Amino acid sequence: MPPRTIAHWKSVTPNLNKLIIELTESVLIEKLEVARPHLDSLRELGVQVSIDDFGTGYSSFSMLHELPINVIKIDRSFIARLGADDNGQEVVRAILTLGRTLDKTMIAEGIETEAQLQRLIEMRCEKGQGFLLGRPASADEAEQIIRAAVGGGSTEERELQPHDASSRQP
Repeated sequence: MPPRTIAHWKSVTPNLNKLIIELTESVLIEKLEVARPHLDSLRELGVQVSIDDFGTGYSSFSMLHELPINVIKIDRSFIARLGADDNGQEVVRAILTLGRTLDKTMIAEGIETEAQLQRLIEMRCEKGQGFLLGRPASADEAEQIIRAAVGGGSTEERELQPHDASSRQP
């Protein structure tokens, strides 16, 4: 990454360790040779890297181990199958186990039902996002949510804790 770009990022965002760059699994795989040096530069700056839609591409386990990836977001298609059959649950459990073993933060995408939420909590998934936890928001609404949370994390993802649906954001 050019020194000028690095200097700009540091001047605009002094806490780069709070910045998360999100790449889809398929883009990362397709552009791995081009992305690798940039990912290494980002790691040196303290920027975190997240793989979005994990499980939909053809990534290898070595890629997860070798690349500077901090977060794995399990694709919503796997979460949708929770409760539908045992295989759906076991695939999610395997992805969570893999991520924990590699010391990655795990986020389940597309949580839409209480049953999905409860299964993910039982499987010790760290974070989640989806309509059940919070609807998409305009920039103004997002700013209000962030101000209300006073640094309590992203409005896009939430810590998964057992609680009733009435306490969630609409």
